[in-house]
Amino acid sequence: IESIVNRIISDFGDDPSLLEDLNDEFLAFMEREQRGAEVAEERTNQVTRGKEQLRLAKKLVGEEITRRLAKHPQLPQVVRVLLEDGWKDVLLLSYLRQGPESGAWTENLRITDRLIWSVEPKSAYEERQELLRAIPDLLRQLREGLNGISYDQHKMAHMFKELQSCHIASLRAGSGGQNRASAPAEPSDAGTEHTQGAGAEQAAGADQAADAGDIKLPADSGSDEIRHDKYTEMA
Repeated sequence: IESIVNRIISDFGDDPSLLEDLNDEFLAFMEREQRGAEVAEERTNQVTRGKEQLRLAKKLVGEEITRRLAKHPQLPQVVRVLLEDGWKDVLLLSYLRQGPESGAWTENLRITDRLIWSVEPKSAYEERQELLRAIPDLLRQLREGLNGISYDQHKMAHMFKELQSCHIASLRAGSGGQNRASAPAEPSDAGTEHTQGAGAEQAAGADQAADAGDIKLPADSGSDEIRHDKYTEMA
């Protein structure tokens, strides 16, 4: 604007075309300023929407975790820390990137529930076998999720070692007479009696191993620090 005024003062004579040229320059200048203001406003709105979306996402993730912790007040401390310190960010990332209707969000919630289930006492032989089969995939999924948020590797390894103790305790919790009582009743047929008797002996053998502390958990596909531990031996 100052430049236009100076040109009028210094260059204006009897030629009215100068005013037309200067008017065109002024209009172009105002158009550029308007576009710049609109871009700045849109960026501000995007930041505001992003902050609000983040706030709502954190609130929802917090509610999902809090509800599960309240429902399972006896969860081991390592599971509570894992959920509140690391896994909540895995949930948050999948919510923000893929949305609440996405398969990633649903799957990460399922892993959350699976983790909680894995440390609950397993009173039946079938439950213990299911846990043994589930551990490798569960650890792999936990590791992949935590790696996705660049979670501290040392803390992760320490937590997985603590999970070892939780899973062994879960396997031991229901072993003994309670499980033998759930063994199939002896049928009158001799052949069937022999087959089911072998199954009962197998269940009893697993229970006796649990009582003796001889529990070996299956391996996951993680680091050597975990893989070389007793936790990762095949049952």
